[in-house]
Amino acid sequence: MRRRLLVFVVLPLALAGCESSQEKSARLAKLAKSARKEKGIEVTRRNPDVQVLRTAVVHDANGTAAAVELRMRGKRAQAQLPLLLEVSGGRGYRNDVPGLAPSLTHVALLRPGERVWWVNDQVLADAPKKATAKVGPPSAKAAPDAPELIAKSLRLDRDSSGAFTSGKLKNGSKVEQRNLTVFAVAEKGGNVGAAGRAGIERLKAGATGRFKVFWIGDPAGARVSVFVPPTVLKEAG
Repeated sequence: MRRRLLVFVVLPLALAGCESSQEKSARLAKLAKSARKEKGIEVTRRNPDVQVLRTAVVHDANGTAAAVELRMRGKRAQAQLPLLLEVSGGRGYRNDVPGLAPSLTHVALLRPGERVWWVNDQVLADAPKKATAKVGPPSAKAAPDAPELIAKSLRLDRDSSGAFTSGKLKNGSKVEQRNLTVFAVAEKGGNVGAAGRAGIERLKAGATGRFKVFWIGDPAGARVSVFVPPTVLKEAG
């Protein structure tokens, strides 16, 4: 079974030298207070420009993934849109807990007219049934000339971990990208049979990188859709 690391917790290193019990208590109290202040996402108001077209949940021995199909009806691009996901069944699941990666709680960019799939492949639901999603207003501005990333050369294969699709991602812009997420869905007969994600830590301007999406579900004979929104929208400086 493939293992996924859900949350990273980084503890500060103690200063060199001895630390008194009072200093240690104060440091731990400060850390605990900081952790309590951290909050998960909230979507109290729906974004009128973004339509949730469909949702799907897939499950296999490797875990559970939820896929959300979105359509951008607005006339301008929007960035950093919070997406509140809820999966029913068993204990259920919501992605509003603190500490989740931004790609599990937000859509980095949507352009006018786009129809795309967003995927959360770390759904902790023991008996998933269905998913619902709500998209909120953007929290960042998006320039109309934001970088565009193009996935190509998709190939389905299999190894001891299961089925995966490999491919290449082209950054045709002049802006280096970091911490990219590849969202992928496999559809057959109008139904979502598999969903997955892949990460690319760094993709230089004008460069082409490789990615590998490990599937949850069965992608055999299905049509694959890939969505890779840029994370860096303009050059620094």
